Amino acid sequence: MINISFAQKDYYNTDHNQPLLTEDAYSIEKYGMDFRLSLVDFEIKGKNYHNIITPEIKYSFIDNFHLGVGVNLEMHKESEWKFNGVKEIEIKTFYNFNRENLSLPAFAISAGYIYEINDNENVSYGNLKFIATRSFGKLRSHLNADLKSPIKDIKLNRDNLSFGLAFDYPFPFNSLLMMGEIYNYSKNRNQISLGLRKQLNNSLLIYTSVGTEFGPERKNDFIFKLGFSFMKGLIF
Repeated sequence: MINISFAQKDYYNTDHNQPLLTEDAYSIEKYGMDFRLSLVDFEIKGKNYHNIITPEIKYSFIDNFHLGVGVNLEMHKESEWKFNGVKEIEIKTFYNFNRENLSLPAFAISAGYIYEINDNENVSYGNLKFIATRSFGKLRSHLNADLKSPIKDIKLNRDNLSFGLAFDYPFPFNSLLMMGEIYNYSKNRNQISLGLRKQLNNSLLIYTSVGTEFGPERKNDFIFKLGFSFMKGLIF
C-alpha cells in the first residue's frame, strides 16, 4: 500500500542543477519524493544553440539519504531546431554525514552512474562528488569536488576533476534565495553563474539562472536555465 503524505520542499536546500552546478551538503527529507523538470537549460556558442530538457525524480527512504534518476533530452539548432532524443541517463545516490556545527561544516558524498549516448560511441561514466557546506550568519558557502571518469578507463587526473564554489543568501519573508557560483571544469574552462530560487508553496518552487564560461577551452558563451521542482511525501 502506498500512502501519500506531506513533505516540505525547501528552497534553502540547493540541489545540483537547480539551478547552479554546485550543490549543498543536505539531502531531501525522509519519505520525500522530489520531481524536477528543467524546461530550459539553454547554451549558446557562436551561432549554435543547444537546449537540454531534464526530468528527474529523487526519493528518500532513510534519513539523510536519497536516490535519484534523471534523463537529459537534447535539442540542437544550427540552421533549424532538431530534437536529438535522449543523450544522457544518470542514476545517483546522496548521503549527508552531519549537520554543521560551530567546529565543523556539513559534509556529504554523492556517487553515481552516467550513461552518455553519442553518435559514434556510447560511454559509461562513474561519478564521485565530495560536498561541504558552511554558514556565516545567513550567508552560506558550498564547496564541491567532482570526479567523473569513464568506467572502462578509470583515471584520477586533473582532466577528470571539477570544482565548484557557491554562495547563497535568503531574502526574508518571501522564500527567495539569491545564489552565485564559480565552477571550474578543467584547467582552461570555467563558468560563472547567478541564480534565484523562489518557493511558491510548501511543495513547489521555481528556479532560474544566467551564466557564461571563460577560458581558452570554453564551450559556451551564454547559459540560461529555468525549471521547477515539486515534492510529495510517499510511504510504501
